[in-house]
Amino acid sequence: MDLHSFPMDKQSCPLILGSYGFPSDQLVYIWDRKPVTFNQKDFTLSQFDIVKTIYRNGTFLFKRGNHSMLQVNFNLRRHVGYFLIQIYVPCSLIVVLSWVSFWINREATSDRVGLGVTAVLTLSTFGLDSRSDLPRVSYATALDWYTVMCFLFVVFTLLEFAGVHYFTKVGTGEVPVIEIDDDWIKSSNDSDNSDDYDIDKNFNEIIDADYGFNEKLYRQRQLRRRRRQQLRSKSIITKSGQNYRSRLRIVQQRRDWLNNN
Repeated sequence: MDLHSFPMDKQSCPLILGSYGFPSDQLVYIWDRKPVTFNQKDFTLSQFDIVKTIYRNGTFLFKRGNHSMLQVNFNLRRHVGYFLIQIYVPCSLIVVLSWVSFWINREATSDRVGLGVTAVLTLSTFGLDSRSDLPRVSYATALDWYTVMCFLFVVFTLLEFAGVHYFTKVGTGEVPVIEIDDDWIKSSNDSDNSDDYDIDKNFNEIIDADYGFNEKLYRQRQLRRRRRQQLRSKSIITKSGQNYRSRLRIVQQRRDWLNNN
C-alpha cells in the first residue's frame, strides 16, 4: 500500500485466481462473456468506497512453467469524513485559537504563553492519535505534513510574542556609560544615611502626633518617592563639591519644612 497521500489515498487490491498444478498448455482460464458484477449496496466497507473493478486474464511465469490465471482489481478510495472531523477541523481551530494571542495585551505574559503552550501540547496529542490509525511506515504522509504545518504555525506564534516582549522590554540601543566620582559617592552616602535617618525619625514623630495611620502611610510613600528620585539624580552628578553643597541645602530645607509643619 502506498500511503503518501493518506487519508486522500486510493488503493488497488488485486485478486488473482489460477491453478498452480496445471500449466497453461493444459488448462486456460477465460472470463465469461458476461461481466462479473456484484451489488455494492450489499458489499460495503467502513473506510473505503469501491470506485471501479478491472477484470483481465493472462499468463504468469513460474519456475515450473507458464500458468493461466484470472485477475480482478478492486480500486478503492478512502473515506475522508472521519479524519476531517477528528483531525483536520480540530487542528485548524487550534491554530486559529492561537492567533487570539495577537489581540491580548503584550504585558499579559502568562496568558499569552499559557495559550501558546496549551496549543502546542494539544497539537502534539492530535499528531500521535493520527499515527495510531496507520501502519508503521518510514515516510511522512499527507496527514503528517498537515499536522507539522499546524505545529509550526503555533510555534511561530510563541516566537513572535517572545520577540515582541524582548524588543519592547530590553530594546536594541547601547546602554550609556555615566562617569561618577567614587570619592563623592562614598562621602555623600555616609552623610545621606545619617541625614535621612534624622529626617525619617523627626518626620515619623510629627506624623504620629498630628495624623492618623492612613495619613502616615501616605506621607511615608511620598518621602520614599522623593528619596528614590534623589538617588537616581546621583548617577548624573560629576562635580562633587558644588553638588554636595546643594544637597546639604536641600536637606536643610526639608528639615525647616518639617519643623514648620
